[in-house]
Amino acid sequence: KHNLFIISFSTASLLGTLYFRKTIILNDWLFEYQLVSLLFLSLFLISIGISRKKGKHISAYYVVLAFAISRVLFDLGDLEQVIYHTSGDDWLTYESFGRTILETGSLRGGESVFKYEPFIRYIIFAEHILFGDGDAWTSVAFLGALNFGVYYYFSLLHSRGYWTIRRKVFLICSELSVIGLMNSDPIIKLIYRDASEVPPWIFMPMILSFLLLSKNRGKWAIGTALVGFSVITRITHLPALFFVYSIFLLSKIFNKELRISIAARYILILGAIVLLPLAHNIYYGGEFVLFRQGEQISVNMDLTPQVWLTSIETSELGRLLEARIREVFYFLDIYPNPIFAISIHGLQLLWIFSLFTNIPFWRRCNRDTKWILFLPIFYLGIYAFFMVGIYYPRKIIAGHFAMGLSTAYWAAHLKSS
Repeated sequence: KHNLFIISFSTASLLGTLYFRKTIILNDWLFEYQLVSLLFLSLFLISIGISRKKGKHISAYYVVLAFAISRVLFDLGDLEQVIYHTSGDDWLTYESFGRTILETGSLRGGESVFKYEPFIRYIIFAEHILFGDGDAWTSVAFLGALNFGVYYYFSLLHSRGYWTIRRKVFLICSELSVIGLMNSDPIIKLIYRDASEVPPWIFMPMILSFLLLSKNRGKWAIGTALVGFSVITRITHLPALFFVYSIFLLSKIFNKELRISIAARYILILGAIVLLPLAHNIYYGGEFVLFRQGEQISVNMDLTPQVWLTSIETSELGRLLEARIREVFYFLDIYPNPIFAISIHGLQLLWIFSLFTNIPFWRRCNRDTKWILFLPIFYLGIYAFFMVGIYYPRKIIAGHFAMGLSTAYWAAHLKSS
């Protein structure tokens, strides 16, 4: 009955969206629609995640799919819609590379030696094979997968740990903030544009679920593969993904859940995937380039170590620090999207609270629980040197997403006193 009610309500919400969109002026009710739909999505995903009923994953999948279709229909009006990409944007470049693979039948992908992110062009190629030329169905699939990954991760956390009311409320607040962030307008627009960050966002909760919340070796292998594909889809995530994988290997080996010989096999799987761009560059371009050409990366480095050293000599250090902190942690004079701003600052508060609370509870935490809270630093730390403002705020989203996921993991695994 519980699952039937959720499926029925989700269907009614989808039909209501179709009627609602035809009878109102979009700009007059856009914010109200987004807020109400987000509240319903959060309510259903949290209630399903907490419950222990059979078939709850199917119910959750139906909810996220209904929400994704509703949101895309409301924004685009047609599931066969082709989204216009302006010239000079990264997403148009990747779209062109994906189209080149389709037209030429070659995995060269438009470049003999990669200058742009390697793997996203192949994902876009696969999208159009599966969903055709329409971008709306792709957006439905990505938005649904992102929300299902978040649900799956938190449902695993709800089912473990010693729970008090305060800790349960803390976990739910983390989940609400994560759902709010990943369904806010800036993220939805990046999904519509096929930004290269979107697949690693989808993979992130699944990586943590499979590597840190599972004892199944098959899921460890899948998590390992997802880490590898995330690296070659978005190279800037390499430090954070290396950190997560190190936590996985060390915690499993020290807990005697994983033999070193088996760990070596997982490392071989990871290495084989991560070295795919190198194989491409050698085969098609005859150059030994590990991921992508260095000059393209150096263009995005606006604050080199030399700039930081010079700022100390010229007394500009304080100004540079303030400007970069405001960018990385989204401190703006005017917030264009209230849901995004509330979610991102809520995650910051929860994460900072967890960091300071972690100090007195250090001995009561497992090895992985102790270190997982530092994951956002590895996502955001690189922006002490690299530009943040390109297509702002897309580059800071992964770090804040990691704040919510790591904070929830810490709360679920803190041992009772």
